[in-house]
Amino acid sequence: MKKWVLGALIFILAYLFFIVSQVPAQWVVNKISLPKNVSLQGVKGTIWQANIKRIIIDGYSINEVTTDVNLLALLMLNVSVDTKFGGALFDGPEGEATLSHLLGDIEVSDTRVFMPANDIAQLLKDENINFYALQNATRRNETSYVQKKRYIPNYFVFSKYEKNLFKRSHNVKNFIPNGSIKAELAKKYFLKKKIKKNFFDICLISDPEIHLQTDDEFTQAKDMDKNSALVAEYCLRFSKKFKKKIIFMGKSDITQVDEKKYETEFYRNFISDRRFKIFFHHKKNFEAYKIILQSKVVIGCTSSLLRESFAFKKKVLCCKYVKDKNGILFPSEGICSLKNKNYIEFEKRLNKILKMNYSSYVKKIKNIDNLYFCKKNALKVLNDTLNNK
Repeated sequence: MKKWVLGALIFILAYLFFIVSQVPAQWVVNKISLPKNVSLQGVKGTIWQANIKRIIIDGYSINEVTTDVNLLALLMLNVSVDTKFGGALFDGPEGEATLSHLLGDIEVSDTRVFMPANDIAQLLKDENINFYALQNATRRNETSYVQKKRYIPNYFVFSKYEKNLFKRSHNVKNFIPNGSIKAELAKKYFLKKKIKKNFFDICLISDPEIHLQTDDEFTQAKDMDKNSALVAEYCLRFSKKFKKKIIFMGKSDITQVDEKKYETEFYRNFISDRRFKIFFHHKKNFEAYKIILQSKVVIGCTSSLLRESFAFKKKVLCCKYVKDKNGILFPSEGICSLKNKNYIEFEKRLNKILKMNYSSYVKKIKNIDNLYFCKKNALKVLNDTLNNK
């Protein structure tokens, strides 16, 4: 008799659980009184697994929010909801968090949030907060919308060129040419380690995603994919002909499975010799900078690492095979840049660079101060500036 009652009780509980699990999330939202500054759009799914197209808080949008109730935590009388939001294809923040409710208190844990720098800056502007920003990559001419939205009171940049580039952005108040802080940190990190310099003759930097750029100056360029892959084709051909040691450095992190696959397939579509191998590295360990430090010449098309290589006093060859209005991506001319797409010209230029020492090479560069500011200790300048405020 007891077994029958227990079985019936389990059945009833399971049935009730099934009924509750099918309750639409929209129905629950309609029963909740939201604050006036909060609105929800496109609510779908059930209370157990819901998707919210957009949450708007004080006019700020959080897109593609998904919630998943943790059943195990619920059985332990602790309501726990795993939440994810945003993504690479959506505007606004991206991240995840776990919300728990136990004994009347709401706890937020395991939180990761990524926000566009301009969005953070706008929030700081509204609060009239002074701050410093660090340039992390080569910037380009941007739309009037971005220029209007940008707000940077103090901006540590790669070189004096950025001041000219952002002259239409009146919300950038103070430019501080100081090189790449990230590259300088990597240099300091490797001082404590035994790194074999000049181990590779050539470091080829992968530029696989150039065709995804949305700027007019790039989308209107013809044969972008083919031209950017041509750099890799020439480097591999050169290293084979002259028996040079080359490393093909990937853009994707070693942990990014899909990105690595895409990057490899991108080059397989254009490179005739498919025996090449791309080296994917751990970005968090400064491995890209380590490879640069170990190479005699760094070659690429659009990567910011070309400019950052000057922090390590490395010779660079930027192949300007892709349309680059006003030389924005690599704002200098001379021996360090090559526009001619003929392989013979590439071969002559690279052989010439390999035979030169660094000091002789630098003398052949026009407006090197536009590329990289390396006249002072960047980390010391940053530290002194922040401590004096």
